[in-house]
Amino acid sequence: MSKKSNKRILFVTSFWPYPNNDGGRNVAIAILEALNKYYHVDIVAYVQEPVFDPHKANLTHYKASQIRLVRFSRAPKWHIIKYWLQGKSYYFYRDFTDAYLKALLELLEQNNYDTVVVDRTVPLVFIPHIRQKASRLIFFAHNVESDLIKDFILQGQSGVKRILKTPLWIEYWFAKSFEKQVLNMFDNVYSISLADAEKFRSWGVEKVQVYPPAFFEAKSLPVKSLAAERKLKPYVKLLSNFKWYPNAEGILWFAKKVWPLVLRRVPDAKLLLGGKSFAPGVARKLLEISGIELLGYIPPEEVDSFYADAALSIAPILSGSGLKIKVLRALQYGIPLVATTKSLNGFSRDLLALIPHSDQPDVFAEEIIKLLKSPNKRFKLRQNLYEYFLQHMDRKVLDKFMVNIIENGAEP
Repeated sequence: MSKKSNKRILFVTSFWPYPNNDGGRNVAIAILEALNKYYHVDIVAYVQEPVFDPHKANLTHYKASQIRLVRFSRAPKWHIIKYWLQGKSYYFYRDFTDAYLKALLELLEQNNYDTVVVDRTVPLVFIPHIRQKASRLIFFAHNVESDLIKDFILQGQSGVKRILKTPLWIEYWFAKSFEKQVLNMFDNVYSISLADAEKFRSWGVEKVQVYPPAFFEAKSLPVKSLAAERKLKPYVKLLSNFKWYPNAEGILWFAKKVWPLVLRRVPDAKLLLGGKSFAPGVARKLLEISGIELLGYIPPEEVDSFYADAALSIAPILSGSGLKIKVLRALQYGIPLVATTKSLNGFSRDLLALIPHSDQPDVFAEEIIKLLKSPNKRFKLRQNLYEYFLQHMDRKVLDKFMVNIIENGAEP
């Protein structure tokens, strides 16, 4: 399509996705911008940051759009009992507000939308209201949300802590039941990964397809020659939101189990971590381990320079669902990568064949050591990953996909 269609789309999402400072926002921005490139898009979203004025950032792209930004409010945790007594999931209903519902209904009543696109979890509680007024309703899932609750219950703990989490199995049951019920109200569900799509189908959700993980534009390959590769210092870099518990769990596992093995063989190696706030105690534990530096928040405009001299990146995730943005980030820059199997869950077999991966600390460490000690292997892997990204994961792939599903209601 060379110009915008006359079709009108309502984009309903959890949070105003700018600035793009975490994985969920990266995905939401890619979907929204792909739609806005070819269609008239109106938007409903929460605004989370108390000091962030959304009218001063990125709204120039949406001058023709009607935008409803609702101040975010969350029910306190003790309301979990109230929701359970009502037979509801606290996880899903905790962010319900009348203000958000009012903004939704106003736009639905004022405009004749061809399609309502729902992005992420929060808007799912409003689907019964939207369904009555939407001719076509589609959902872009970032995760299997109830699986995140189960992973949180099971993650790396035993004894008293595990026992204290036992009541959360009630929440898991309510959340899973709600998720299964509401997904069947959509005309189409688009899953971020093959594994998540299979889970939805096992629930009896029909019309589930996988959308391409093309959330970033390819960057110029920072290391363009073998000579430049040989000059790189043994820097292992990772950009992540370490407050998110799968990321916190994964980096602690790597730092304690894998990194000391790497340092024994490559004593001048450094693990450089960039990202937002850490979960309580995580930063302190990481700083107790040699060769690790915490660089703090990396603004979007500084991400290129952060990755420019990276010899290697890692994806040490042990739990969670969906696709791992840190993997896509590495591929976007053509950075050699070593990962756990969970980090690659949902990606194609072709990509899994390219990326060294293991859940065994000694094997994971050995793969890192081999790459740090061999510029030739690194450079070859760098080129292969970058070429794969250009063919399968560049933003143009998502643009084409979006036009196809809006026009034809099907996967290309």
